[in-house]
Amino acid sequence: MRFAVYGSGGVGGYFGACLWRAGHEVLFIARPGNHLNAMKEKGLTITGTKGKITVPAEQLNATDDPASVGKVDVVLVGVKAFQAREIAPHVKGMLKPDTVVVPLCNGIEAQIVLASFLGWDVVTGGLCKIFAYITEPGVITCESLSITPIIEFGPMTKMGHYADLFAVTPTDKGNGTVTNGANCVADGDAGNKLLSGRLQEVADVMNACEGMEAIIPEDIEMAMWRKFLGMGAFGPSMACFRAPLPAAASIPECVKVIKAALNEIVAVAKAYGVQLGESEAETMAERAKTFPKNSTPSTLRDVVDGRPSELEELSGAVIRLGGKVGVPTPTHQILRAILLPQELKARGKIEYTLPQTTR
Repeated sequence: MRFAVYGSGGVGGYFGACLWRAGHEVLFIARPGNHLNAMKEKGLTITGTKGKITVPAEQLNATDDPASVGKVDVVLVGVKAFQAREIAPHVKGMLKPDTVVVPLCNGIEAQIVLASFLGWDVVTGGLCKIFAYITEPGVITCESLSITPIIEFGPMTKMGHYADLFAVTPTDKGNGTVTNGANCVADGDAGNKLLSGRLQEVADVMNACEGMEAIIPEDIEMAMWRKFLGMGAFGPSMACFRAPLPAAASIPECVKVIKAALNEIVAVAKAYGVQLGESEAETMAERAKTFPKNSTPSTLRDVVDGRPSELEELSGAVIRLGGKVGVPTPTHQILRAILLPQELKARGKIEYTLPQTTR
């Protein structure tokens, strides 16, 4: 198959390298900068406890111009969730009648935005389970997990009720059509490629690749909310604590905040008809203790490095979704407020300088 990997950081770079190693044509799309330059000059290297993959520069198709990619069979979207609106018009140019777009972004917003722009019969619900990040330009480290890195995807048959909250406004960058819940993939629509055998074909191809696993869950909405439960609570809270997950999970005061953030997401999910179990927040908090010692959510890494983060797609989304259905989210409001000055500075909205000490 011919794959486009839109966003070639830790997540996209890792899965793209696995697909390349299995003999598929993979086109890596990355932002201009040191990482892309290194990929073009030296190739892409994956290191870590899951083994080493080296994609030589002469065999690596990497670009910052999505228009040069052409038509593909599958688009893996590995950008930050807040970039979904920006890239949607560019993805449109890669689509064939049977192309499938699989978002691997955190949260639930990017999937809705892409589906609203490109079509609910083109974009799957999607998520990934992996700890991978750029350690130096052209080099990605995949941390140890008890499982093989996973991609889960499936048709969004009942998620249209979020669409108005995450509405897409077409710009001069593209001519996508805004849709709403009425255009959500319908159960039993045998003519829809996402409900036919096409997704299984894609999953079979991925499962034949060493180093990754593809799953089509019975309920992708539930799977996305379960991933959102962890990322939505762990990302903003660890960014506030400035600590890896296991360290914060060993401190009782931090655990109280983590559990409060988790429970608010469970309450919001239930208001949308997603019945997360009563014990899932407790289980998720306990799991944080078992993660690799230095496991850090991408939100923490972005905040520490002074980059724009997914704050608005995590705590911000919890607040927006909760507000729409009358579910209070005080913990997420506090987490967002604590991180907001840094976020606005990273996005160039405000300027300030903290005093430097020489002690």
